[in-house]
Amino acid sequence: YSMTMDEALVGATINAAYALGVEDQVGSLEVGKRGDLLILNVDNWEHLIYRVGAHDDVIEKVVQVGQVCEF
Repeated sequence: YSMTMDEALVGATINAAYALGVEDQVGSLEVGKRGDLLILNVDNWEHLIYRVGAHDDVIEKVVQVGQVCEF
């Protein structure tokens, strides 16, 4: 069985949070949830797999608990 890129994204975010029992706190961007995310410098998120190891070029900013941090 193989997953599409969209299925992999859902599996790594909201489904993973659900499996850990914390989907009410993390796993999707919603009001009241913890705001952790990456702001990426890519044309298409699906091409990230080709840039593994090049995080210095890809990650623009990190948002942790709603606070923007320079990377």
